[in-house]
Amino acid sequence: MPETELLDLVDTDRRRELLTVLTAEHSNLQAARSTGVAEASGRTTSFFAALSGALVALALVAPVEALRPMLPPVAFVFAMTLTYIGLITFLRLVQLARMDSLLVVGINRIRHRYIELVPGLEDVEVLSAHDDLAGIIGDASLTGRTSSRLDMLASAPALVAVIDGILAAVLFGLAATMLGVSISASLAIGVVVGLATDAALLVYGLWTGVRFWRAHPPRYPTPPA
Repeated sequence: MPETELLDLVDTDRRRELLTVLTAEHSNLQAARSTGVAEASGRTTSFFAALSGALVALALVAPVEALRPMLPPVAFVFAMTLTYIGLITFLRLVQLARMDSLLVVGINRIRHRYIELVPGLEDVEVLSAHDDLAGIIGDASLTGRTSSRLDMLASAPALVAVIDGILAAVLFGLAATMLGVSISASLAIGVVVGLATDAALLVYGLWTGVRFWRAHPPRYPTPPA
């Protein structure tokens, strides 16, 4: 066998082995993503179930004349509990989002290697093969190449963060009312606390994103349009 043909055969075998390894790793990363998505869905569902149960309980207590004096302290306890559950749910969802982003980075790098090993494959690829923020957002929204950062506002952590702000506002508003503060002042306190809570959670989410990209700089950035 000529030397050139032998080298081509060796290269073909190496390419086949590399594709096998990449395919197996791709499957592992997809399985890990499925596990993370399932946990995020379960935690979000549990939080909303607790919130719904508390609202139903308050709705059942409110019409009872004998129990009406107990409504403010009961509502305060519910609000405090739900605020705690909401905050830890938000923190865990942010962790899961960072984990999912890391897994997508790995998947996109593998997809990039597919394209390198099999010329012409980019013509049939739908999702992105780039491991920067644009590539991650594109995969998350299933658009492949382009997407808007505003899509992040529709994510589960953003939704839970907004509800956490409302719960914090209710909690501090109730506390102020129980301490004898006027209704208007209690409303003002609740609004300020709610906005401050949402702002703090937003800053935390952005900060974790900055830390993530500092720890995982892109190797295959999206080319300019």
